Amino acid sequence: MCIAYAFFYSTALLNNHLQRYLDLNINQNWGVKKFILNAADTLNDLLPHLHATNIQINADKPGTLQKVPSLPEDIENLIFVSTSEQLAAALTNALPGDGIFIRKGKYRLSAGRIVVGTNTVDNWDKPSFVFAENYGDVAITLNTGEGFYIDKPNWTFQNLNLSGECPGLMPCDHAFHIVGNADNFSLINSVVKNFDSHIKSNGRLNKVTKAREFPDNVKILNNSFFNDYLRMINKPSTPLDVVGGDNWLIKGNVVADFTKALYQHKLNWSYGIFLKGGGQNGVIEENIVACEWRIPHYSKLDARVGISIGGGGTEDRFCPEKDCSTEHTNGVVRKNTIVNCTNDSAIYINKGKNILIHDNSILNSQGIELRFPQTSVVMKNNEYKGLLIVRDGAKVTHE
Repeated sequence: MCIAYAFFYSTALLNNHLQRYLDLNINQNWGVKKFILNAADTLNDLLPHLHATNIQINADKPGTLQKVPSLPEDIENLIFVSTSEQLAAALTNALPGDGIFIRKGKYRLSAGRIVVGTNTVDNWDKPSFVFAENYGDVAITLNTGEGFYIDKPNWTFQNLNLSGECPGLMPCDHAFHIVGNADNFSLINSVVKNFDSHIKSNGRLNKVTKAREFPDNVKILNNSFFNDYLRMINKPSTPLDVVGGDNWLIKGNVVADFTKALYQHKLNWSYGIFLKGGGQNGVIEENIVACEWRIPHYSKLDARVGISIGGGGTEDRFCPEKDCSTEHTNGVVRKNTIVNCTNDSAIYINKGKNILIHDNSILNSQGIELRFPQTSVVMKNNEYKGLLIVRDGAKVTHE
């Protein structure tokens, strides 16, 4: 029985990949070759496929943690805001130690980007906060290219509902862009929707030391990230897009409905969560990732990957010491539930060194893929019906 099921599943998976090839190539050909491809398409319809029976989730509220960090108590300077203008001014002029308390209501911020914190202070050594008393008190609409631009350490955002609303041909790119020396950033108990890459993090060159600095010790706890509609873009669509940085903790979040669809005749990869760019010691745990929730895959070319170490790779110039030969070292992917990734891998490791994958549950998805000689993985106690693909010199140990 098990052998028969494995044979059926493998055959169905191969036929899904064949369907992707046909979708990609039929309209690129003509004459006899197009006739043959159309015939193959008709035949493939008669063969077994992986037909999605979607696993249902709820991403309309913050994530999965039973207990979230309490509100800050030791704020040096508490600032109350109750209008959009007051909120924008408080963010731009904030000093180390400020706590920006947003009163109940709806707010709208419009700008190219909102630089958080004054640039008149060199040493940002005190924790600073932006928060509502309870989740549901505050809804903020962002009509911004990059949303909150965080380039200073020790900022925490908590209990917020953030929605991107950018009319015209330039959709909202990020809700948070975390760069350079923005260590110890935290986003807690919030919902963030309708952005290309809801959280984007990357390095920045220090003009004094000439070294590339990355946000380290970041916590993304108990949030939901999703989109209400297809992103009509031809750039990354990854709710948690982390390039470089050490000691990230991504825990208890719900991530769903991430894709891009500007050119639907091309193969489009998108990722729910990835850590790449030469960082280390990242932990991705207890998240629910749904490649498909309320936005169906539009074809086999809509390739959504759940969780990745390495993503699609990084150019050397964006990594520490300009070396991206290893995308991430000593990473952990554990106790996540990944569902409805029917067109690509639920977990994909690309040049990840010393990666531990354990106690994950993968449902209605293709499985796990490990790739390239730099990749070394220990796997234990994972539950999945898909395939484990190990290729191009990757190494795996089962415990």
